[in-house]
Amino acid sequence: MSSVSEIILRTQQEPSCMVIMSEEITELQKNILRLILADNRRPNAIASILRRRNFACNQNDIVQALLDLEKRNLVEKLTTKAWTAKENAEDYID
Repeated sequence: MSSVSEIILRTQQEPSCMVIMSEEITELQKNILRLILADNRRPNAIASILRRRNFACNQNDIVQALLDLEKRNLVEKLTTKAWTAKENAEDYID
């Protein structure tokens, strides 16, 4: 049985913005796909555009979402910083 201090310590060390991979993609991921289907973008630019559209997010959220989308084979890195959507990503946009 874990002590309370162990549980607190464990939760403090876990990343706060972990993206859990499920079958459905999140609203944030859909918004990212909409943006990078049209043009490749950097995470900072994506976060900036979404914040202007009143979607609460930061660059770390964007990077985590992009990494999850990459695992799903929906996006890929074009350069060291820029991302683009793959052809099959269109199926996930409303």
